Amino acid sequence: MNMNGNAMTIENRAVNKIAILRDYEQYCYQVVYYLIQDEAAAAAATCNALLSIYVNEAFFLVNASPTAGNNEAGCNERGAASLQE
Repeated sequence: MNMNGNAMTIENRAVNKIAILRDYEQYCYQVVYYLIQDEAAAAAATCNALLSIYVNEAFFLVNASPTAGNNEAGCNERGAASLQE
């Protein structure tokens, strides 16, 4: 396989991992928000959790994705900004 093929495989894996994590984003945010009752902190904690999971290959080997959902307070600008505070 050439360099171009390897790059494409890495990119495809990244895209797939992100799609799987998007399925978990809303549920993760809901649980964290329930526990801490603060939108910005919940968004930041959700980002941290999903980023930690992203690097855990074992998660993706056994993943059974829940129902997909969109969450406006997940890893967006508000969540990323909260991480830097």
